[in-house]
Amino acid sequence: MDDIQVARYDRVFDGYARGDEYLTRRSFTRHIRTLAEILGQSPDAPALAAFGEQLGTTWSQLAAVAGTDDDGQVSRDDFRAASLQITAGMRQAADEGLPWPFEEWVATLYQVIDADGDGHITKQEYTDWLSALGLAEDTDIDGAFGGFDTNSDGNLSREEFSACYHQFWSDFDPSSPGLRWIGP
Repeated sequence: MDDIQVARYDRVFDGYARGDEYLTRRSFTRHIRTLAEILGQSPDAPALAAFGEQLGTTWSQLAAVAGTDDDGQVSRDDFRAASLQITAGMRQAADEGLPWPFEEWVATLYQVIDADGDGHITKQEYTDWLSALGLAEDTDIDGAFGGFDTNSDGNLSREEFSACYHQFWSDFDPSSPGLRWIGP
């Protein structure tokens, strides 16, 4: 695992752990509540509830891959190892020409971040999401958003947002062309 991978995985871990030593199911439900609060919505709002279901599934899959040793906790090292397996799976799917496995996740998350439902993510909506993860303060939001907004229209389309996630989980060559990863 190279330093770029470790930094990316640790950023996700830190976003959900929010200072805790381990990830737990509570880490994921806390994210929903925080995001709902920032958006001024109920955690039971349809998009947030759907995202909560996705996070529950994600937690179950992560716990199975990382191994929680029946304590319901995933350590940073276990998260890194599980993430490395996820990355390998993403690369294998791409190599075999299979559909990208995170597409449903990205679609659900996109609907949540697009708080006003207008079909695109504004820089403020992106900032709100990073704030819910506790990552806004140490993110170059202008740089990240500008790097993701490949058509420079001031918004993130679903395709641009999906490309960010695709790059995160499958592209670790810093010299490769395309998007540069700055955010989570």
